[in-house]
Amino acid sequence: MGGDVSIDTSAVAGDPQATLRKAQQIRRAASAPVDPSSQDRSVAAQASRMEVQARVEISEQARDKQTEYIDENTPEINFTGAEIDRNEQNIQDTYTTIQNTSVLQEQRNVVDFFI
Repeated sequence: MGGDVSIDTSAVAGDPQATLRKAQQIRRAASAPVDPSSQDRSVAAQASRMEVQARVEISEQARDKQTEYIDENTPEINFTGAEIDRNEQNIQDTYTTIQNTSVLQEQRNVVDFFI
């Protein structure tokens, strides 16, 4: 049994999630016949392309939302040269303290060994 059925294969404007659902439904319908015609295969392929495009749009929207969230929730930090120098000095002081602590611990271990 064969026949032509008109199918709207256009995207849902402004709603990639709805477009994705529609494309999946079209692809399933076009792939349903046991012996699909060349037209059925063509419609299924077109629906698959529509799915891919919808997924791309969904990903872009998610990326845009993440970027917007980060931009809105990241404080601006503008260090002056003096603040950068002070920060570098704090890092160096911390590193020196860690080294000194390690040396002291090694000396204590040696002393404890001989006691």
